[in-house]
Amino acid sequence: MRFNSSAILKILCQIIIIIGFSMVPSLGIAIFLHEKEMVPIFFGLIVIFLCIGFIGTVNIRPASNNLRVRDGFFLVGLTWLLASLLGTLPYLASGVFTSFPDALFESTAAFTTTGASILQELETLPRSLLFWRSLSQWLGGMGILIFIISILPALGISGQKIAKAEATGPILDKFTPKMSDSAKVLYLIYFLFTALCLILLLFNGMDLFDAFIYSFSSVSTGGLVCHSDGIAHFDSRSIELIISFFAIFSSVNFTLYYILLRGRWKDFFRNCELQVFACLLLASTALISVNLFAHNVFDSVSESLHYAFVHVTAFITSAGYFCTNFDTWPAFSKSVLFVLAMIGGCSASTCGGLKIIRVIVLFRVFVQGLRKKLHPRAVIPVKVQDHIIPEETVFSIFVYFFLYLFTLFASALILSFQQIDLMSALSAVSALLNTTGTGFGLVGPAGNFAFFSPGLKLFLCILMLIGRLEMYAIIFLFIPSFWKPSVK
Repeated sequence: MRFNSSAILKILCQIIIIIGFSMVPSLGIAIFLHEKEMVPIFFGLIVIFLCIGFIGTVNIRPASNNLRVRDGFFLVGLTWLLASLLGTLPYLASGVFTSFPDALFESTAAFTTTGASILQELETLPRSLLFWRSLSQWLGGMGILIFIISILPALGISGQKIAKAEATGPILDKFTPKMSDSAKVLYLIYFLFTALCLILLLFNGMDLFDAFIYSFSSVSTGGLVCHSDGIAHFDSRSIELIISFFAIFSSVNFTLYYILLRGRWKDFFRNCELQVFACLLLASTALISVNLFAHNVFDSVSESLHYAFVHVTAFITSAGYFCTNFDTWPAFSKSVLFVLAMIGGCSASTCGGLKIIRVIVLFRVFVQGLRKKLHPRAVIPVKVQDHIIPEETVFSIFVYFFLYLFTLFASALILSFQQIDLMSALSAVSALLNTTGTGFGLVGPAGNFAFFSPGLKLFLCILMLIGRLEMYAIIFLFIPSFWKPSVK
């Protein structure tokens, strides 16, 4: 079977249109703030993207509107690659970056919601460019393709296969009869979270521009900021807590909010993944706050508790922001943060990491293995909330876990060619693979990713795409059998 290239190209043209329209707010900001060098850049890109997108959409007529699973994975990989490539143009045209690998790294970090950066002295950059950078992560947070799925019926194309390739987590939930309706509900919830976060930040003293930047950053769990000292710039505990709580809200499975809106409160709070997420968040905050206070890092219990909560949230939600240099904390606290980044939040959310549902299943398999040793003849299925997990799902989770560990350590080995210490290498890979964007050592709060060579920066871009798309959509592109016509 060959790819349905016409249908894929038609959808990619829709992606180009979305990117074009997404630059309009940045053009408006450039005009309003008299950033004369940025006005022709954004205006020219908007015209070019919209022309290409509309011409392609009108003239490309697929012979078949049916997309198979392979088409879905191929399209998902192409979409994020295309968005990242198009996103580099404002950086290059403005002269902020003269190197393509640098521009691609910054653009990919935004669209994948990784939040890593090689920019320094953010306050000196054009505000319209900072807004574009932040809006890119907001688009990538819920997923550009989730928006596309909501409009695919108008193009006569089904979005089910795309959704399977795009979904974050081992199990895809469709909570309305049509996948397009599910996508619309997800984006409505995403938009409402963003609006509410924006309003609360404004009420707590932020100006309108910063409120937009940090609401995009929090709800997308991207973590990109517009001040070099991060959220510490505002010196406000209320702002830090607002940003943290909305990152938490966005790290919960979005389908649970639909259940909540339907009045099924018990089903919401009884969700196993949500319960484990809450327990991890609270237990890690308590442990780190005790560790910080015991080592006299902060003078009071309340201060230790606050900073522990903010940074535990930053790592488990993969937002990756900071309000103090946590790289100077005791080893125990940093180890907990590192593990939380690997675990991540819930499936079908904006955060990265392994996802808690996978960790739950792996733990249940471990327990099942111990029980089988005691009772060799017993038939013990793997259950989550009284639901038996199919063997193929368990197997796929094990494959994913193996791929994750292999990618983590193999990539750290590749980065060691630049002669950086092991902690910095592992931390850099973890920061990109888990989309936290920040880590320890050379890539901690006091550093960034600018020191990597151009070739390694391109490799790091691939890592960010792998982390955002959960391995398969990118890794499949490097498997020869994926390109054979016999593959379905």
